[in-house]
Amino acid sequence: MKFIFSKEDKFEDLPEKIRDYLPTFFKNRWEDLKDLEDSIENKDFRGVRDYCHKQVGVATCYNCFKLHEIVLYIQEQAKQENHANLLEVQPVIREYLNQLHSKSK
Repeated sequence: MKFIFSKEDKFEDLPEKIRDYLPTFFKNRWEDLKDLEDSIENKDFRGVRDYCHKQVGVATCYNCFKLHEIVLYIQEQAKQENHANLLEVQPVIREYLNQLHSKSK
């Protein structure tokens, strides 16, 4: 699946104090991915929606606009209980979060 983002992340626009916390933010998003993957595997659509709700709440606070977009897509697929689309988008969010996580090292 090719996911088309409409916005780029704008980490450089964050206040310095917030930018200092980005490595921890990235690490936490990576660690939360396991919850999403488990929920998708178990067809736990409520668990997927709960994951999305948490991520949407923090993504824009850190100018993490790509995360916000992809999580909104995942949330919509969970609402529709579209397991096939969730499986298809799973590698996309994994790769994106892997890129963020590598920035935290």
